[in-house]
Amino acid sequence: MSHIPTLLIAFASFAQAADSAAPAALPQTPETQAAQPLPNAQPAEPAETEADKFVKAAAEKLDAIEYVSAKISQTIRAGGSPVNATGNYRSGPNYRSMFELDVKLGDANAKRINASDGKTGMIYEKLLDKESLVTFQIGEVMPLVETRELPPEVKRQVLLQLPFVKPGDMLRGYLESIRFDKMSDTTLGENNRPVTLIEGAWRDAVVPVVAQNGNVKTVKDIAGDTPQYARLYLDKETSFPLRIELFRRDDKAEYKPLFVLDFLEVKSEKLPDSDFTFVPPEKLQAVDITSSMVTQLNQFPEKPGATPGQKPKTQEVAQPLTPAGK
Repeated sequence: MSHIPTLLIAFASFAQAADSAAPAALPQTPETQAAQPLPNAQPAEPAETEADKFVKAAAEKLDAIEYVSAKISQTIRAGGSPVNATGNYRSGPNYRSMFELDVKLGDANAKRINASDGKTGMIYEKLLDKESLVTFQIGEVMPLVETRELPPEVKRQVLLQLPFVKPGDMLRGYLESIRFDKMSDTTLGENNRPVTLIEGAWRDAVVPVVAQNGNVKTVKDIAGDTPQYARLYLDKETSFPLRIELFRRDDKAEYKPLFVLDFLEVKSEKLPDSDFTFVPPEKLQAVDITSSMVTQLNQFPEKPGATPGQKPKTQEVAQPLTPAGK
């Protein structure tokens, strides 16, 4: 987390990098996010846990699913009263996605839309009477993201600028920032849906960034309203993350949730192209960051044997995200 806002508008920021532990009214723009410092020293990581392996396998399973849609319910508790948000999440093939979030800020409302029709990526934000729109051309950026040898820190920064995140990549993003060390079987929701509960804490390499203090080296030393730990509730049948929790333990070792994100009514039915189309306000001037992103990515060498536009291998058969009879 190179920035720690008090209102987490984009779950992708948390899922793909420890870069948004508890957001401010609206997240920073991609340009300011990319400028944030990252820790220089990367402590040696412990061996991969069984929980880590489970999350990795779940991510690979989700890669096989082309389309996903869900309703979103999100709650932030940091400092004052809880801040609630609702919205929609849609993901499709060929970099198509739509993430819409409406946030209630007292008597005011905020909105964030991350949209990609497969050609143009857009990040739209509105708070009171202030609006902003950032765009980039996917065809120029994504081949470089796929084929360049990007250090983990740089990759996290780049992914924060992308307006889409697929379910499998969401889980892999958490793996890059969190070391999971506990697994258990439980149920979730009024229907007692069977889930696997995965628990863990920030990896040592990102603790100073999460804490915004280079002198903080351990999770227990993270102070204030910044989360220390994470829980993922993965559906037993589909592996989809139905709930994501970021929390801390207070001085009495009592559980204190700071961020809860629920995915509701999750489906894997094919979606029309119109579901990934966002038409911004007519007079709003966009800031195109394609050139700056390409310049940044071109600083790194190509992966051995890489082919522009290549896509990760996925399973041939995808399991539906809405089990029969549920």
